[in-house]
Amino acid sequence: EKLALKSYEVASKGQFSLVIGGDHSIALGSIAGLLRARPDMAVVWVDAHADINTPECSPSGNLHGMPIAFLMGLTKSIPPGFEWLEDYP
Repeated sequence: EKLALKSYEVASKGQFSLVIGGDHSIALGSIAGLLRARPDMAVVWVDAHADINTPECSPSGNLHGMPIAFLMGLTKSIPPGFEWLEDYP
C-alpha cells in the first residue's frame, strides 16, 4: 500500500517512476499507484510467466504469481492485508 501511494504521488506530479526490487508481487503497489494517477496508461509485462493466476486457480497459491490478475480485476478474492487494492482501478 505504501508503494502504491508513493507511485501515485510521483506520477501525479508528472515525474518518472522507476521501482526496482522485490519479487513480482511488487507490481501490485507500483502499477496500482501509477494506474490511479494515469488510468489510461498501458503496461508491457515481460516475464517467463504471465503472473495472471487467481487465488482460485493458482497451483502454488503464491502471491508473486498473481499481480496481473489482481490489477486486471480478474478476481474478487483479495488476500488479507491487500484490502487497499479495492480502492484502486
